[in-house]
Amino acid sequence: LAVTPTGDLLLVPDGSVLKQISGKTGELTDSIYNMSPLDPISIHVTKDGKVIVAAKSGGSAWPATGRRVIFVMNQKGEHETIYEHDKNNIRLFIYPLSITSTDNGNICLVDQLSKEFRGRVVVLNRDGEIVQIYTGHH
Repeated sequence: LAVTPTGDLLLVPDGSVLKQISGKTGELTDSIYNMSPLDPISIHVTKDGKVIVAAKSGGSAWPATGRRVIFVMNQKGEHETIYEHDKNNIRLFIYPLSITSTDNGNICLVDQLSKEFRGRVVVLNRDGEIVQIYTGHH
């Protein structure tokens, strides 16, 4: 669930297109945000109105098979940036459960690493480089 600058709610549905509830009418419709053929997992709207969506393809979550992607989209629904692998072609995340962003444009996400809910927090900069990974207190 996320709120757009116009007061509409965005919802993660079953399927690849986010749903939208109008803040004015309360009507539920398909939004302009499409991740096809991937399925969204979590969403976040930045202060400047960009929509960030974590999405995955089919396959098992653990061990991770298929694609795990972060889309950054503008208010027209156009994909501006896609984060999936680092510069060494290594998967950036396994199962991004929750997303937020900082004022300087970094993307922070909770990445679930196992079915036992072991996880980490991953911080990416605008270039998709890992700024920091926090795995918790040992």
